[in-house]
Amino acid sequence: MAVSRRMWLREQERKKRERERRARRRRNIAITVFLLTVIVVAVIVIRGLGSGETVKVDDPEVTAASEQIPQPGAVQTAEIYSGTQEEITVDADYFDNSVFIGNALAAGIDKYGMLPYTDFYAGVHITLENMYTTAANNSSMAVIDQLKSQKFSKVFISFGQTELSWGDASKFSKAYKEMLGKVRSYQQSANIYIISIPPVAETASVAGTGYALSTIKSYNKELKIIAAQEKMYYVDSFAALGGNYLPSGVSSDGVNLNRTYYAKLLNYAREKAEIPKLADISDDDDDDDDYIESEASDVSYSTEKPGTGRSNVSGENDDEPQPTVNVFKNSGSSG
Repeated sequence: MAVSRRMWLREQERKKRERERRARRRRNIAITVFLLTVIVVAVIVIRGLGSGETVKVDDPEVTAASEQIPQPGAVQTAEIYSGTQEEITVDADYFDNSVFIGNALAAGIDKYGMLPYTDFYAGVHITLENMYTTAANNSSMAVIDQLKSQKFSKVFISFGQTELSWGDASKFSKAYKEMLGKVRSYQQSANIYIISIPPVAETASVAGTGYALSTIKSYNKELKIIAAQEKMYYVDSFAALGGNYLPSGVSSDGVNLNRTYYAKLLNYAREKAEIPKLADISDDDDDDDDYIESEASDVSYSTEKPGTGRSNVSGENDDEPQPTVNVFKNSGSSG
């Protein structure tokens, strides 16, 4: 027993060092990016002063560029938005030994540094199609293969914003199921969370931008059905963020979230996510009046841990949200 105790303590110390190493690496990356940004800005300012040219704030070209809405299918920038932000606490400990995989949504959480001891295999350029061949976070391995590196207790998945450009919910559903088959094969004991496509600003949802509310909801309905079939947790981004559209002031481009709204999403995933019941998913999920937009700024969640949790396969209690219904047996796994 003494030897086992020493081995256990050694393993805990190793994990602690590994977490500290990852945290240092992320800090170093953030500092490097900041310094490079300062240098680039300085060069631009110096060149501008040297040429004697000035850029007017009311210049039509500058205004048009600042109001440009990113298009689905193009590389999205998970920028850190510095607008007015309400301070919301996130229980980072809940996400220890977890991993986020996916697109700019997951990459944005990583960039804000809200979960220092959580792994992220994500990037603004990662899609359902290229995750099998493309690496993220300076890794030499494709995103899907990075899941082989260690066993996680929770896997959070975010895809869909770029795939909106497909305009085909059934194609999206098929690709998503194929991806889940790989994830499950590498993380058999993990609880899997499917994060739905979040709402965008109403200005970003106008015709021609690719972010039509009806398209987003049709994709999310497919994700909810998949979660019910595969017995996975569904993170309803629309419920988490409080409306059909993002309110003004929470996104610089109408698509990417600020820190406050990332915090709302994480707290919802921790406290409200549940395994859906297939029989409850109907055409009503597509109604535009499901959520009240006026309540968006009032949405908040307590950060206290639930009193009871669902045990994972290994028998350890992860303080998971407890499903309140009996879920269906796996009827849609594609392997």
